[in-house]
Amino acid sequence: MSSRQLVAAAVGVLVIAVGLVVGDHQIDRRSKPLTSAVGTRAEQETFAHSVNTFPSPTRLTRRGPIIAAGQVVRVSCRIYAPSIPSVAPDGFWYRISSPPWNDQDYAPANTFLNGDLATRFLHRATGKPAPVHNTDFAVTTCGGPGGSLETSRAAGTETFADRHTGASAGAFVGGKQAIVVSCRAYTPQIPSTVPAGYAYRIASPPWNNRAYAPARAFLNEAIAGRRPPALVDTGVPPC
Repeated sequence: MSSRQLVAAAVGVLVIAVGLVVGDHQIDRRSKPLTSAVGTRAEQETFAHSVNTFPSPTRLTRRGPIIAAGQVVRVSCRIYAPSIPSVAPDGFWYRISSPPWNDQDYAPANTFLNGDLATRFLHRATGKPAPVHNTDFAVTTCGGPGGSLETSRAAGTETFADRHTGASAGAFVGGKQAIVVSCRAYTPQIPSTVPAGYAYRIASPPWNNRAYAPARAFLNEAIAGRRPPALVDTGVPPC
């Protein structure tokens, strides 16, 4: 066998080992994310473009550092904040734990390869890879100091300071707003909390654990379009 034939054979073996091309799909065996002992997870940004990060997934008032195309970062959790149309259809964001983000910034989950299947999708027209899975559901959901993260329904909700009577109105929770709740109180005597009869104590500012909101006013871990929201998230501990 000539030296040229040997080189060609070696290249062919390398192509088979690195990836498979089937129709529009290229499977890259090397891009599977790794979990770590500290609870973060590695995710790889799509090769098609970079992505902006933001301190808040609900209010894009300023930007954090950009994640480069193809860059691997560690994410600590995912948050459901569907109010920004570009995060559809799942509506999730990742909190980026790698420096320089240091758990202070979020990026849309649907811009990552979400490599649980280690798959890249190649568009015939552009030849550019894009994510197949919009969210890696192996990434844990975000919580907060002493609480659980909940997202309000589109209409938002009133809050109240007195969990026994529903009196003393507090600040309004906006539609599709993500907040941290510390616990759930059984309040069937307050009409706005029935039929489940629960209210959440809100830990996020400006409520600071001094106000409650009806649990039924939140999505309670439901993903829009996949299943109806529950009336209460039973994963939130009792007050």
